[in-house]
Amino acid sequence: MEEQNRVLPMKYFHSLQEKLLKFNPQTNENYLCTGEITDIISTVIPILEKEPTLLELSPPVNIVGDVHGCFNEMIELLKKTLIPNAPYLFLGDYIDRGKFGIEVMCLLYLFKIQFPNQFFLLRGNHESFSVSSRMGIASFHQQCVHRYSEIISLHFFNSFNYLPIACLVDHSMLCLHAGISPDLKSIDQLKKIHRPIEIPERGLLFDILWSDPFIPQTKNTDNKINVDYNGFIPNTNRQCSYFFGQRALDTFLQQNQLKYLCRGHQVADGFQLSMNNKCITIFSCPGYGTNNRAGMLVIDKGFKCQFVYSK
Repeated sequence: MEEQNRVLPMKYFHSLQEKLLKFNPQTNENYLCTGEITDIISTVIPILEKEPTLLELSPPVNIVGDVHGCFNEMIELLKKTLIPNAPYLFLGDYIDRGKFGIEVMCLLYLFKIQFPNQFFLLRGNHESFSVSSRMGIASFHQQCVHRYSEIISLHFFNSFNYLPIACLVDHSMLCLHAGISPDLKSIDQLKKIHRPIEIPERGLLFDILWSDPFIPQTKNTDNKINVDYNGFIPNTNRQCSYFFGQRALDTFLQQNQLKYLCRGHQVADGFQLSMNNKCITIFSCPGYGTNNRAGMLVIDKGFKCQFVYSK
């Protein structure tokens, strides 16, 4: 019991951070040992647990979208900020697809341990064992098992159950991983989601980690179709959750006295504006099956928004 409750010095975590920042993806070395990763996870969980499910931040703030295991690319993107002293808010999907999800998670957890009021980590749909375990050889779960052990994988996925779900920026922008849900009427509902929590197979929490905005590719004069697509319809692209339409988003924002929805979840060339610029999609994983750049949204103290890019 004494071993579990021991308090490790910050200089220890700083040394692990320095070790990770020297990481070379060309080598096959594990820069951290099993015990060091366990120390990181066991230390970050109580910090995450103390945070509310719905975070609240005031600008300035740097907002980062999906990273998907792109370690060096993530570091290069963070260096691009126009306001380096501003907090960083990550919108989830740190793992899977890319090869270095372990390094991404360890570095972000180390930042959270050392600078808990500067780094904020939201949960994405991939921070779930049921999702990652179906990703095959590109999965974070398999990376953990092959490079470390099944136990390390389980430790990471347990820690994801403590991640906050959403963040309110300047009382006007709601940030979360994916989108809104037909079950979400008030942001107060987000505050009532108790953690730790596994992602369910349906319902409000599932939708805000899986839904997408419906963006018509062509104009359609069929009034019935337009009405349907302005609300919520099944998300046929993902075979789960919903598309939300313009009217659904407008209604939600108006009812909650918000101006914008900021989310990740979809591939974009850094960012995409939709729904009369009220829906902002940020994607921070470059070369994701396309020539897309990584993007980051930088909001200054006066709420002026600027997008920065990194290849």
